[in-house]
Amino acid sequence: MRATTKLFSALFLGASLLATGAVMVPAQAQNAPAAQVRQNDAGSRLNIKQVYDKLEAAGYTRITEIEWDDGRYQATAVNPQGQRSKVDIDPVTGEIIGFKLKDRRN
Repeated sequence: MRATTKLFSALFLGASLLATGAVMVPAQAQNAPAAQVRQNDAGSRLNIKQVYDKLEAAGYTRITEIEWDDGRYQATAVNPQGQRSKVDIDPVTGEIIGFKLKDRRN
């Protein structure tokens, strides 16, 4: 009787481990690296760190916000002339494609 109990316990433990593995694999797929998730039809777009680095290289400082909006990145930063700006950034190249000066009250 004891051998049967041990056998059923071992089988139950094995089945539990297999079931846990079956549940964990799809959960890990949902948590794919951000670089894989951030792809569009035109190819891989830059991640936020890369956009930040591109803005710094272009002379922008006090970069306080970078967000994805309407197919491009938008950032709030101080331009090289010292003016607070809302900057539009190409998602693939990191090139600045437009900007708007912000009122100091904003």
